[in-house]
Amino acid sequence: MAVSERRGLGRWGPAEWGQRLLLLLLLGGCSGRIHRLALTGEKRADIQLNSFGFYTNGSLEVDLRLLRLDLQETDEKAPLVGFSLSRVRSGGIRSYSTRDYHDCPLQRNSSSFLVLFLIDTKGLQVQVRKYGEQKKLFISPGLLPEETSKPALPKPEPTVTPEADSGTSTVNKAKAKLAVSQDPNGKDKELVLGLGHLNNSYNFSFHVVIGSRAEEGQYNLNFHNCYNSMPGRERPFDITVSRGVAAGCCRVTS
Repeated sequence: MAVSERRGLGRWGPAEWGQRLLLLLLLGGCSGRIHRLALTGEKRADIQLNSFGFYTNGSLEVDLRLLRLDLQETDEKAPLVGFSLSRVRSGGIRSYSTRDYHDCPLQRNSSSFLVLFLIDTKGLQVQVRKYGEQKKLFISPGLLPEETSKPALPKPEPTVTPEADSGTSTVNKAKAKLAVSQDPNGKDKELVLGLGHLNNSYNFSFHVVIGSRAEEGQYNLNFHNCYNSMPGRERPFDITVSRGVAAGCCRVTS
């Protein structure tokens, strides 16, 4: 029996063994990975967090545990702090090191696949804006349940209007807030998540599920603080953020 087993394994050449080993390592290492980043006194305007490839049913969790900003009163009407999630072509990781300081990624309109998470510290909410064709990219507040081994496609959420927060709020309170505005045609236009405020810092979390093959691909997740875009006028901030990926990520090209 031992001889026949060795013969069966021997039918695989070195190249086949390498492909199978790489597949196992990538899929095994990708499922359930959690990356944590903690920065103190950071002055960069753009922070590249992660780049992942996702299959259908793959998921990404983002938990902003702490964001402490040193912002002065400004006349800016649109939020200048937040995250961007973009799908890129193979090998297309954008660098923000040389961009013009007037070009804030959070104020960009795009016909390409792009999601912006705009942190409104005055209204204690996070505006989610989608650009491009992404019918089955599901975005929901909070993190996926720990017992969920394979993310299920979420059901439509009921529309809930966030209430004004008179003081501090907890993470759980922020997770519960969700609103979806609609345009006259009845299509989802903007999603609003709650923003927690505790001890002079902000927090919120969300998760993304890839709902179909049309949404598969490589995604970049970045954090932006456009108040620090102008050289010489940067103000330090603190941030602690965790990112988790579940089964269905790490595309392997044969």
